[in-house]
Amino acid sequence: MQDPSKRKMQLSEEPLSQQDWLKRPEEVTPGIVPVYDGCEPDTGDRSFFEAVNDAIAVHDIRTLKFIDINQKFTEMFGYTLEEMQRGGVGLLAARDQNYREEEVLQGLRKAAMGQSQIYEEEAYRKTGEQVWMEVSLKRGKIRGQDCLLALIRDVTDRKQAEGELRESERKFRTLFESSHDALLMIDENGIFDCNRKALELYGLSSKEDVIGRSPGEFSPAWQPDGRNSIEGAIENYQAALEKGSCFFEWIHFRSDGTNIITEVLLNRLELGGKKVIQALIWDIGERKRAEEKLRKYQERLRTLALDLSLVQERERRRIAIDLHDHIGQNLAFSKMKLGALRESVRGTSLYDPLEEVYALVVQTIEDTRSLVFELSPPVLYELGLEAGVEWLAERIQAEYGISVECEHDRVNKPLDEEMRIVLFQIARELLLNVAKHAQAGQVKVTISREHGQIRLVVEDNGIGFNPFPVGMAKGEKTGFGLFSIRERMNYLGGEIWIDSAAKRGTRVMLQVPLNRKRKRKIKELSHEYQNPGSR
Repeated sequence: MQDPSKRKMQLSEEPLSQQDWLKRPEEVTPGIVPVYDGCEPDTGDRSFFEAVNDAIAVHDIRTLKFIDINQKFTEMFGYTLEEMQRGGVGLLAARDQNYREEEVLQGLRKAAMGQSQIYEEEAYRKTGEQVWMEVSLKRGKIRGQDCLLALIRDVTDRKQAEGELRESERKFRTLFESSHDALLMIDENGIFDCNRKALELYGLSSKEDVIGRSPGEFSPAWQPDGRNSIEGAIENYQAALEKGSCFFEWIHFRSDGTNIITEVLLNRLELGGKKVIQALIWDIGERKRAEEKLRKYQERLRTLALDLSLVQERERRRIAIDLHDHIGQNLAFSKMKLGALRESVRGTSLYDPLEEVYALVVQTIEDTRSLVFELSPPVLYELGLEAGVEWLAERIQAEYGISVECEHDRVNKPLDEEMRIVLFQIARELLLNVAKHAQAGQVKVTISREHGQIRLVVEDNGIGFNPFPVGMAKGEKTGFGLFSIRERMNYLGGEIWIDSAAKRGTRVMLQVPLNRKRKRKIKELSHEYQNPGSR
C-alpha cells in the first residue's frame, strides 16, 4: 500500500463511459468516497491544494455537486464549502437575470465526459460584487476517486482593462470618423486607415482607394520647395518618428487632378506596441487665397498712401513756388516802392507812418521766405539731397540748440525726384524725433553711396529707446513714426536697421537701391478701387 505521506494529487484523462454517465447516481457503486475519507487530510495533498493561487473546486463526477473547495475559493467568492454544497453553482450567478443553471451544468457534464472546458464567465461574490472568472474544467482522479476539477482565476482586472481599452478604441474610432479634419493613419507600409474627411479631401468614395498607398501618391510630382513628393513624404514620416511630431505645408491633389494647399501635422502614436503616425490635414486653400487677396489690398493701400504723400509734397512745392514767384516778388516790388517813397518824405510828418509800413513789408517778406522753405525747400530740388539735409540740419540746430553734423562722400547720386523727396522726409522725421525725444546733445547725419545703394545714417548720443518693447514681436511696429518710415522704405524697395538701447543713444540706418522698379501709378490704383473687379 502507498505511503499516505507520499500521495500526490493526480489528474487522469480517462473518460467516463456513456453507459456509466447515463446511470442514475444511486445505481452507481460504490458510494461517493470523500476526498480525504473523513480523516485528517494528507499534508502533501492539502498543502498543494491550498498553496495554489487560483480558486479550486472539486465536483462529484456523477452528481456534479461540490466535494471540496480551497481557501482561495472562499476568499474569492465569500462562500464556505457547506454553503456551496447547499446552494450549488447557482450561488455564483444568483444576481444574473440571464443565468441558466442548466447551461452551466451542461458544461460540467461535458467536462465530466472528458471534454475539457475553458471559458470566461461573470459571477457574483457573496457581497454582490461582480467578478470575472476564467474557468478550466477537467476530469481527473484524486486518490483513485473520479472527480471533476475546476480551476478558477480572477480576471476582473484584466476584463476591466479590456473593457476600458474597447471603450477607448470606440471613442477614438468615433472621434476619428466624426472629425472635421482629414485624418490618416500611416505605418512603414503606407496608409492603413483614414476617415471620411480624408476621402472627401481627395475626392474618393472608398477607403480601399487610400489604404496601402503612400501620402506622396496623392501629391504632384514636385512640391513648391523643389522636393520630390514621394521622397519628401518619407522624410517627413521619418522626422515625425524621430522627433514625435512634424508640421509643414504640402500640396496634395484630388482625384480630378485639382491641387490642394494643405497644412499637415504628423504625430507619433503607439498602437499595439507599434509606432505609427497620425496625419492631420487641413485644407488651407481658402485661407491662402484670402491672405493673398489681403496682401494685395495692403500693397495697394500702401502704394496709394505713399503716392498721395508724394502728391501732397508736389502740391506743397507748387504753393511754395507760387508764394515765391508771385506774392514774394510783389512784396519785394512793394518794398522798393515804399523805400523810395519813404526817402522822398524824410523830415516830414509822413516819414514815421511810412517807416512802420516799410518795416511790416520787410517782415512779411521774411515770413514768406520762411514759409516757402517750410513748405518745400528749393535747395532740395535745385542742389540735391545732401544740400537739402544740410539746410535741414541748420534749421534743427538753430531751433533746438542741438549740434548737428552732416557728412557725405561727395559721390554723384543720381536720385529721381521721388526718391529725393522720400529720403528727405525720412531724414526730417528722424531729426525731429531726436530733437523732441532723445535728449541728445549731438547728432550726426551721413549720406553715402555704396555698391549701387544709397545709405542714410542718423545717430545721436541721447537716452535711446527699446525698438521692440516687452510683449511685442520683432516684426511688429513700435509707433506710427517708425511704421511710416518702414512703409516708405518698403515702397522704395529699401531696408531699415535700428540699433538702440537705454542710455546709449540710437543709430538708424536706411539703405535704398538706386535701380528699383517703380510702383504702379496713383491713377492705376484709383481705377482699381473704383472698379475692384477689373483685375
